Amino acid sequence: MTCTKTAFVERSLPDGIELPYAALLVLCVAGAAYSLIFTIVAAVLAVSILMKANMQRLLEVQFLLLPMAGVLQIAGGFSILNIVFIVALVRAFQLNGCRIEKPVALLLSIILVVDAMSLLRSGGSGFFDLMAFNVQILTLGFVLSWRSEIDLRRIVRLYAASLVFSSLICVFSDYLPGIKSYIRDVSFRYSDSGESLSRYAGLMGNPNYYTLSLNVAIAVLVSRIVVAKGRFLDVVLIVLMVVFGLLSLSKSFVLALAFTMLVVVAYLVVSRPLRTGLFLIAIMAVAVIALLAIGPQYADVLLERLLPGFGVASVDINQYTTYRFDKFALYTDYLVSHVDVLLFGNGFGMLIDGHASHNIFLEGIYYFGCIGFILLCAIFVYAAAICATGKGFLRFLPLLVFLVRGLAINAWSSITLAFYLAIILLELREDLLPGGRLSQERDLKEGTIPHVR
Repeated sequence: MTCTKTAFVERSLPDGIELPYAALLVLCVAGAAYSLIFTIVAAVLAVSILMKANMQRLLEVQFLLLPMAGVLQIAGGFSILNIVFIVALVRAFQLNGCRIEKPVALLLSIILVVDAMSLLRSGGSGFFDLMAFNVQILTLGFVLSWRSEIDLRRIVRLYAASLVFSSLICVFSDYLPGIKSYIRDVSFRYSDSGESLSRYAGLMGNPNYYTLSLNVAIAVLVSRIVVAKGRFLDVVLIVLMVVFGLLSLSKSFVLALAFTMLVVVAYLVVSRPLRTGLFLIAIMAVAVIALLAIGPQYADVLLERLLPGFGVASVDINQYTTYRFDKFALYTDYLVSHVDVLLFGNGFGMLIDGHASHNIFLEGIYYFGCIGFILLCAIFVYAAAICATGKGFLRFLPLLVFLVRGLAINAWSSITLAFYLAIILLELREDLLPGGRLSQERDLKEGTIPHVR
């Protein structure tokens, strides 16, 4: 396999959403609002794009459709995304010359071992969810084996645009008959009289997974702006994502957003102190715009959630974390008292008395045991070491944000996990230094791009 220079045939494509992509989004919504026929057409269009796609386009289509997961369900709970993921895996295998190279072979071996342990421990329960997890992780392996450039900024822009689009659909759901049946009504009661506010979650149904996607996308786009590689579109997308993130009333989103800003400020203080003040002004401007956009009612409730008992001598940390500490204790005590589960896990997707752990580390150990969890972490570290060819501290920002959010969320059984990992690992390839090369930027100017033949 050798790298050569060939004409960049997609040079004329804009940074925004192309016509086929826009059609995909509209068809997904039309399928939920009006007729299943539109959903089927969306599936056919997505598959037709994937069958001819390069690795860049392969990722773009999947990231574009992820925020639409809530409206891609058809009879029996089957999701169109399952078809998309399988076709993407086959196409990724084809793009890699129908060869399984060492990193993918190692990943496949570990997956087979972990799968065997998981299925034996669970008695076969969760088989289909585990297979879906495998398809996404293997696709990620083929993506990482791809030796040509992948434009991560463009992928994340499309992802962010799709997240914003799905959020706007929720805002205007009253004008789309049928769409409300796909929107999970999650509300937060903020008064003793029973008054409540709806928590925005786009079309993903869960505010936690929805805002984790927002946090990761914001981290990627902010890093581009800090190294003067961002554009006005990035700023617009960040502002919109912050607004919808606040409308979710998620404390985790706000805390992770604050963590992102603190990391960036610390980076600027050390490396570019003259820009620190400008960045702080930008943060304040975005905060003012976002608070004005969500309105005083949401702002008051969000502030009350973030600062419970303000002015009171003590705050119950367990209550502040919506009783996550109780769930942490439940899983920790169970693992300590069941050594077999601690070592070999209890099977993918299993819960204790119907309660989720709300922690990716406890969740991983409970599913796969220490043995399986360590094997999976080892292959991730191995992949990260291979991908860590970029420069600049900010390329670690999505990883740090994901780990912080992972302290209070389940993610292993989420359809988005492999895609978060894709962003994290592809970001490690980037040169996020002022004046450094950012993905395809240099090659676009020259009209060429590295191509694997």
